[in-house]
Amino acid sequence: MSNKKIALYENIHGVSLKALLESRNISYTGMPIIDKLEKLINKEVDIMTAYLSHEPFVAKSMGIDTVTFDPKDYGFGGYGDILFTSKKILKMRPELVKKMYSVTKKGWEYAFDHQDELVDIIYDRYNTLNKSKKALKYEAEILKKISGIGNDFGEINADKVKSISHLYSFMVTKKYDRSVLDDFIYEYNNKLELTLTQEERDYLKRKETIRVCVQPQLIPIDGFVDNRHQGLVGDFYKLLASELDIKYEYIVPKRPQELDDLAKENNCDLVSIIATKQTRSPNIKPTNTLFKVSFAIITKINRSFIKNDAMLKDKRFLVSYDSVKAHILQFYPDMDIEVIRTTQEMKALVLNDQAYGIITFDFISDLLVDQIGYDNVKINGFLLPDDPLEASIGVIEDERILLDILNKSIARLSPKLITTYTNNWKLTRHIKEVDYSLVIEVVIIFLILSIFAVIWVLTIKKKNTILQQAKDEITVLNSTLEQRVKVEIEKNERQRLIMMQHSRLAQMGEMISMISHQWTQPLNVLSLLSQTIVLKYKIGKIDEQMIDDFKLNSQNQIIQMSNTIKDFRNFFKPEKEKVIFDITGPIDHALSILRPLLDVKSIQVNSSLEGSLFIEGFPNELEQSLINIINNAKDALLENDAEKEKIINISLTQKSSKVRLIIEDNGQGVPEEIIEKIFDPYFSTKTEKNGMGIGLYMTKLIIEEHMNGTINVENTKDGARFIIEFFIVEV
Repeated sequence: MSNKKIALYENIHGVSLKALLESRNISYTGMPIIDKLEKLINKEVDIMTAYLSHEPFVAKSMGIDTVTFDPKDYGFGGYGDILFTSKKILKMRPELVKKMYSVTKKGWEYAFDHQDELVDIIYDRYNTLNKSKKALKYEAEILKKISGIGNDFGEINADKVKSISHLYSFMVTKKYDRSVLDDFIYEYNNKLELTLTQEERDYLKRKETIRVCVQPQLIPIDGFVDNRHQGLVGDFYKLLASELDIKYEYIVPKRPQELDDLAKENNCDLVSIIATKQTRSPNIKPTNTLFKVSFAIITKINRSFIKNDAMLKDKRFLVSYDSVKAHILQFYPDMDIEVIRTTQEMKALVLNDQAYGIITFDFISDLLVDQIGYDNVKINGFLLPDDPLEASIGVIEDERILLDILNKSIARLSPKLITTYTNNWKLTRHIKEVDYSLVIEVVIIFLILSIFAVIWVLTIKKKNTILQQAKDEITVLNSTLEQRVKVEIEKNERQRLIMMQHSRLAQMGEMISMISHQWTQPLNVLSLLSQTIVLKYKIGKIDEQMIDDFKLNSQNQIIQMSNTIKDFRNFFKPEKEKVIFDITGPIDHALSILRPLLDVKSIQVNSSLEGSLFIEGFPNELEQSLINIINNAKDALLENDAEKEKIINISLTQKSSKVRLIIEDNGQGVPEEIIEKIFDPYFSTKTEKNGMGIGLYMTKLIIEEHMNGTINVENTKDGARFIIEFFIVEV
């Protein structure tokens, strides 16, 4: 490709192709992108950007051989068309996003499963490029192949996205913040669907508004600011409103203490957020856990970092809520904890050394440090990371149906979605910490590491000569690596061809036996004719009619024998290019070769072939594969009870866009312990019969790699069944 004229996209569409060229240090002349093959044929350009689903087909239909360079084969694969939305839409209308994702994926799956139908629709209504149906069918098959259908279709791999981002940063000389891709991939959760009972649906229709008592000032967790429900809890309420199509009436107490009274007097249906296991009022029932929060410890900036539980003793800590105090005392019953409602009062107590620190939600600790001042306090430790406080929505006891509805809706929230919502309200954490009590330990560790470093350096110096020699060897290796890789590829290709030839040679003994069986009858007839003509000659009864009959009969027998040789010669004739052919031809021809031998062994062959079905590939190689399978069936049958009827059934049917060929026998099947190995190279159950173990391996190689088909084997109640499938080609 060096020093050639290459038609490339100049924008981002050409990044992977340009990366491929630069990675190989290829110098080239960039040309404007073209969409017709004529300029390539006329050599106005040497190489052009093309669609795998279009240009190769057009070139082949024109009788032109082309070479394709796919960037993904060289490590520069990327994504093509991507369905995307904004984070705002995902946040505000998650169900809409989920439905759009679902129906888009189902649409593509339907298209791939009904290719003929979609080809007709495109051909009749949207064929702006005037493609033939054959071209559209080719495009459908290629798109299905590269889409990942049946494997990872519709999924976006995070590692691949990061790889693509590195590629763009390398090829496009701009500065990018790749951290924005950390939550770039949408997580589709199809495991749980919201299914409401008729009673629950009637409840939602009947309930015009749901009264919510809000925590007045718990931002960023909860709060009612600027006449809006805000904070993390506010986001969850918006999500539930969107999913359930409900409206809220907010009731905001002037002081947090009033919230309990409002709930007790049934002035609200919901309490915006409560501790799941520390419900303050018996008439408030918690929903399933909405999210969990652990705790951070905030102290004056000169306090030592709290490294263990022992440092919590004999110290006074402040919390904002009774539920937090109750939760912590479950695990640390001896701690001195006091509930203080306002941030200003807690700040004064800590800064005046009347309290050691504040215990608050890790989630909001950064905000609290920011409010008190980074020069005054710091985050000095963490508490109960493995035993967090669970938070739920509080539901008034009389609203049993509402409790069930909310539990169903909360159960559908994925952990990733909850983490995303939580991260949206977190501040960037800055921890300023000077721990003077650790200085001596640090110095000692530093001295120990320094001693090890000196020893290491001395060791390294001794090994420098060895490393330099290794470096020189690597340099030489790199200089010859490309050539060695090329040699190894050629060696593997030769080995593959040798194995294929061995496979054919392994059949020659059986082929000679088949030829002898097919020649037996005509040779007997020729022998009888010659003896008859000699006898007639001796008794003087030869006339012109007898000579003509002898000539005609002899020629018929010789033609039959000659055709037999021609059949086997065609079988061993190598094929270089794929052709479109009727699959029934190789099947019939393989049976015509094998039938005399099968008849001698009293093996009955039943074939049911459904019409003419065309595929693309190598007919002789397919014939070789079929003979391999039928011969294996023959051997299995001959090992059975001699009195049992021996049957091989062959059927050919069309299944959607594929042709299915089934070959099965009643030869007791393949032992389960080896059925997974029968396609392995050099694996054979016929060692006593000089089996080479490459027949079925080559069969699988021919069908799957040479002809883009599939082959599988399974046991039936009577024997073994081989299932082969190919894509049907429209002619």
